[in-house]
Amino acid sequence: MENNKLQSDSHSEIETVERMASLASSIFRGMNDHALFRGKSYIATPQSLSYLTDCDLSLEENIKQYVVASGVQTVFSIKDLATFWYWMIERHGVHLRRKNFPTQKPWTNDPILRQWFFTNPYRENDKTTEWFRTYIRDPLKYDDEVFMATIIFRWFNFIPTGMVLITGETHGPSDRLPSTLDTTSREYREHLKQSLLGSWDSKKASELLKLQRAKHEKVFTGAFMIKPYQMMDKVEGICKCIDWIWKERESILDQVKKLTLSNAITLEWICGRLKTFTGLGGFMSYEIVSDLRYTWIAENARDIMSWANLGPGGIRGLNKMLGIDKEASLYPKWRQAMKDLLFLSIPVLSSFPKIEMREIEHSLCEFDKYTRAWEGDGRMKRTFSGK
Repeated sequence: MENNKLQSDSHSEIETVERMASLASSIFRGMNDHALFRGKSYIATPQSLSYLTDCDLSLEENIKQYVVASGVQTVFSIKDLATFWYWMIERHGVHLRRKNFPTQKPWTNDPILRQWFFTNPYRENDKTTEWFRTYIRDPLKYDDEVFMATIIFRWFNFIPTGMVLITGETHGPSDRLPSTLDTTSREYREHLKQSLLGSWDSKKASELLKLQRAKHEKVFTGAFMIKPYQMMDKVEGICKCIDWIWKERESILDQVKKLTLSNAITLEWICGRLKTFTGLGGFMSYEIVSDLRYTWIAENARDIMSWANLGPGGIRGLNKMLGIDKEASLYPKWRQAMKDLLFLSIPVLSSFPKIEMREIEHSLCEFDKYTRAWEGDGRMKRTFSGK
């Protein structure tokens, strides 16, 4: 009798998975058949996202059935789920079309995505991250030096500054590292270890970066809010902040190795440890952790699929998805809601690269920005030349 029950439960689970996969496939096709892809124009109203009112009713019904079949605990707004997935599909589509057909504008029929800048759903496709991955992170991926190299680069997060730290020379915004450079070679890896990224010297770095600033004005990214330490010169202040972590790097890495051996390392722990240092808040620490996730330090972290550092935009996006006041504080059951959203998203976006909790958190922030643009809520800051 018990065996029959187990077989029955097993068949039931298989049927549920197959039904979810079928519905998810229909949802994905429905997103691609959405009117925005056919070039229609829309007028947003203050109270509703009118661009979804033309959404095929069968698509909305498919999403409802899909959510019910999944058995998730969280109750999501169906239209906001549709909008969230639509944004991820179309924004990733812009990335692919721009990459493969750079001269064939427009890369989208969506008027909002044509006019305003939105970051990629996948942080790994970001221009600066691609450069950092190629020239710093991947070559040092399995070396202890990758820890400080990541922290140092992300504190500036500017490609010309990265080149300065690698070469020990000043570089203009149009400069490039030699195309013949073999970043996979042992020689290059050893060079990185001996550079300021691997062998930090605060005095030398400060002098070199001040010279870079004098020649080319900019040494910091415009994407991050990087504040100077107290009343010090910004370059000197950041170098001092790096000094404090540099002095404790070996102790931190020893802790990481012990946690890794006991299968207890988590992204949340690393983020929390970084936040104890002056100058590293939640946002910057999370950016660093998101890079370390692809190195020996955190590639086996237990919470890659279950934890994220939700910022203000992500909180607003999640609140909107849950149908509560977008300006409300963090939803008490946010962890479960995020897990459920990830669980629902993976089958729908099965043709995409792997989706982790980082992509969900990041896309919630951009989803919030996208819906606000449609509703005329607030002012967009950065334009995009997608027309």
